[in-house]
Amino acid sequence: MTTASFLALSLALAVMAVVPGPGVFAVLARALGRGFAPAAVLAAGIIAGDLVWLTATLLGLGYLAAEFTGLFQAVKVAGGLYLVYLGVRLWRAAPATSRLAAPNGGRSGALATFLGGLTTTLGNPKVMVFYAAFFPAFVDMAHLTAADTAAVAALAAAVPLAVLLAYAALAARVRRLFTAPAAVRRLNRGAGTVMIATGAVVATR
Repeated sequence: MTTASFLALSLALAVMAVVPGPGVFAVLARALGRGFAPAAVLAAGIIAGDLVWLTATLLGLGYLAAEFTGLFQAVKVAGGLYLVYLGVRLWRAAPATSRLAAPNGGRSGALATFLGGLTTTLGNPKVMVFYAAFFPAFVDMAHLTAADTAAVAALAAAVPLAVLLAYAALAARVRRLFTAPAAVRRLNRGAGTVMIATGAVVATR
């Protein structure tokens, strides 16, 4: 993998990550509802799912998407329903005690948030199809070395994660501007609506 292709791939990944999609909207809603840290955990789960699909692509396992369509459909629906659940929790949350994680918070909440991001991505095998069509433009897949694989994986994780964290930081900063209970309630319901809509799209498309 040459320096030029490395830089070109980095730029292309950044451009693709900036375009709002279900992952971006989920992270935005999470940051608006609970702040930066939970949104960062959700983003990490999304990127972990991306890396699973990237690994499958690089290993030439594209046939799995066709052989196990039912399984992928179930995972996708589960991830979408989880996002809807989070949105409903935001709608019902009291302004002073808004929570978007698991009921008990703490480690269990962080784990549930991470798994929500993970299942959202794993439930979309089109990610692997995208990688299979996208990376050959920048990488010689027929002569892919271990170093190339590591570089591609690092870029595919670092660049989108940086973009998602930037979105989360911006949303969390805006969130701090709303301190009155009525404003917080409207913010919760707006973020909850986005989360519910995102989950519905993920589960049904």
